[in-house]
Amino acid sequence: KDYNIEFMNTMLLNKYGHLEGKKFYEDVLSLDNPLKLEKISKILNYSDEKTTELQIMDKFGNILDIKASKIINPDESISAILLVEDITARTKIEEGMKKLSRAVEQTADIIMITDRNGVIEYVNYAWESITGYKKIEAIGKKPNILKSGKHGKKFYENLWKTILSGEAFHGIVVDRKKNGDLFYEQKTITPIYNNKKITHFVSTGKILNRGTKMPKSKKF
Repeated sequence: KDYNIEFMNTMLLNKYGHLEGKKFYEDVLSLDNPLKLEKISKILNYSDEKTTELQIMDKFGNILDIKASKIINPDESISAILLVEDITARTKIEEGMKKLSRAVEQTADIIMITDRNGVIEYVNYAWESITGYKKIEAIGKKPNILKSGKHGKKFYENLWKTILSGEAFHGIVVDRKKNGDLFYEQKTITPIYNNKKITHFVSTGKILNRGTKMPKSKKF
């Protein structure tokens, strides 16, 4: 009840050394007092609280996920079993993913992700802003909702042949907004792999001036 450590398993011993008899909040977390462990204090002092969970930093700067459960000893004293998991690496990965997600969502470039069959799974804000379609209107559809009629069958055959072979497609594409207006896009479509198999395609693009001349190429 006073946060005195009574038992540590091998994993904790290897990480912090022998701390039996010492204060958990002092020698593991480097806290002057247990005030930051209010959630654990509740299960140690109030009968209606039996389990809790919190995340806190240890004395080495690692982020710990702690699951605490109250146990009543034979002499009716109260102790707590703490299951401690170091989630530092996982937290850094999650933070990195959030940062990447914000960058993708807020970039001025048009970004669209489809599955291998071309079904749209994600579009960013710039895509919505340029095309006039909302995410809810695009996800589950195919990119041909933007088809302008300015490209022939061979253009799309070449595009799919390129990306399905594992190469990136680069070209100027004329698409049509929801309101019917045309727009020119300098587009790159890149295959995404998982276990050496193409599972998705990511399309990125920059808007060009309407007067852009399309290059003479078999792709067009």
